[in-house]
Amino acid sequence: MRTTVVKSLLAIPILILLIAPARADSGVKDPVGDFLPTYTGPHGADLDVVRTRVSLIGTHFIFSAKLNGNIGTTNGAFYVWGVNRGAGFINFASLGLPNIVYDAIVVIFPDGTGRVRLFSPAPPVETALPPGSITISGNTFRAVVPASFLPSQGFAFADYGQNLWPRCGCIQPFGNPQIADFAPDDRNAPLNKVEETVRWDIVHVLPPNVSAGGMASALANDNSKITLTGSGTFEIEDRKFEDVTGGGTWETFDKFGTSTGSGTYEATRVVRLIEAPGAFPPLNDLIGNAANASPGLLVVGITYSDGTKGILVVSCHLVGTPDSVFEGITTSKGFVDYWNRQRPNGPTETFVDANRTLFHITSEHEDED
Repeated sequence: MRTTVVKSLLAIPILILLIAPARADSGVKDPVGDFLPTYTGPHGADLDVVRTRVSLIGTHFIFSAKLNGNIGTTNGAFYVWGVNRGAGFINFASLGLPNIVYDAIVVIFPDGTGRVRLFSPAPPVETALPPGSITISGNTFRAVVPASFLPSQGFAFADYGQNLWPRCGCIQPFGNPQIADFAPDDRNAPLNKVEETVRWDIVHVLPPNVSAGGMASALANDNSKITLTGSGTFEIEDRKFEDVTGGGTWETFDKFGTSTGSGTYEATRVVRLIEAPGAFPPLNDLIGNAANASPGLLVVGITYSDGTKGILVVSCHLVGTPDSVFEGITTSKGFVDYWNRQRPNGPTETFVDANRTLFHITSEHEDED
């Protein structure tokens, strides 16, 4: 049984975005133990917000929060994130909090499911989040929500307002007495400017460990091949990609497997980074924290040591990621497009340590007390 599980996991592509702690001024800090006086339920620590953060990265909103206790401790607890997209016609004036306004909500449950509900335009529309969109680890959770799920009602995406309130369904009927806390306490917060460091790796997978330093290959139209190693970093500042570093080695082969060239390459620019839903399998991540793993798509401009240029595509498929997302790399070199990625081995095939990649995302509040 253990062998079968490990083989199945090895067939799951791995891409981890490593995003280092952001600056200390980002996110919302909420006082510990500040339960609302109107809340009539149990004062469970998982209903007490400590920190929140919402960012826009590419075409996805990232909602992340830290609670005062492990999520799922209090029976009936769940989390509602109010979003003001520009209409902002619903508020909590009845609680003396008229400045917490919203026209959409993102609802997150401790079982890892969630949904988005739009109140404007009428009538309300509700959409389930894709499987794998929500990652829960101890007292933190993170939800990746496509921006298309939260279309503008007047504001630019970067100008959306937001507020998180935990609810306890143990209190009936549904109403404001279910709300345990607000973060921030009395107003909406803006989205955070993303000021983080991203690391990508082509990885080794030697069960039960995942580590840096692997290799991945892709084929051209005539079955000639390129094999790469590599890793790199870059900064995301206000949704712009800065300070791009990294690279690796390359070797090309003709269709008979004879080496035709080799050298190094350098990453020069980031074209695009988009996250996808999915969760990391139970392997040991020796690069970062597996609880923060995120699948997705990264496109990087590169320059080879022989002077040719190319575009490197790094793609990841984790547990629950849509099958339309592949695992591995493709790249171009000069006028040759190595478009046919070499896939990781399947669960019933002989294991080969190749064609796997890794990303990792860590919000700043996960590293702070």
